[in-house]
Amino acid sequence: MEAFCPGSRVSGRNGKAGGDSWFAKMVALYKRYPLRVLARYIAWMFHRTSHRKVTDRLREQIDEAAACYPRRDFGDEQEKYRTDLLKKGQNEKKGTGRAGNTG
Repeated sequence: MEAFCPGSRVSGRNGKAGGDSWFAKMVALYKRYPLRVLARYIAWMFHRTSHRKVTDRLREQIDEAAACYPRRDFGDEQEKYRTDLLKKGQNEKKGTGRAGNTG
């Protein structure tokens, strides 16, 4: 049975490179024991601001990998909705809104 944590190899390297040893240890533990509770704990760690470096690095790698695909268009209404969501996310990232859990 294959481990459920998608990108566990990438996540482990990001944890080490980002200086987040706890994250890297949890991914290594998950590789050894692919339990659902560990997958959920790692997913929870992605939402914590204390592991933001790993999350940002993974996001950058995903953006780089997705750059080779063409941009999809869903119409004007959906494009406006998407633009508003992106602006809202950028405002939250800058700190003008609620940025998520602290930790």
